[in-house]
Amino acid sequence: MVHRTDPTGEPAVDGALDAAVDGLIAHLAQLGSGIRALRHARGLTLGELSERTGISVSMLSMVERGQANPTVGTLIAVASALGVEMADLFDPPQ
Repeated sequence: MVHRTDPTGEPAVDGALDAAVDGLIAHLAQLGSGIRALRHARGLTLGELSERTGISVSMLSMVERGQANPTVGTLIAVASALGVEMADLFDPPQ
């Protein structure tokens, strides 16, 4: 669980915020692993996906590792380059 502090440095008492942050982190990790699975299924390297999308290798890597919050434009570019609908990035076909 991620713990936040208030402006005074004291622990925040809002558990809902911690839960929301934890949910976002889990969602980004799931999204990233779905993108990686689709990329691997197509036999693409991060460099090749970068060339197809115009998105840097480092950004794509951070998205795949759940360490970046991609924009809708990034997701559209990635989905297009992988030949899938954007929704498939969130729940890749088996």
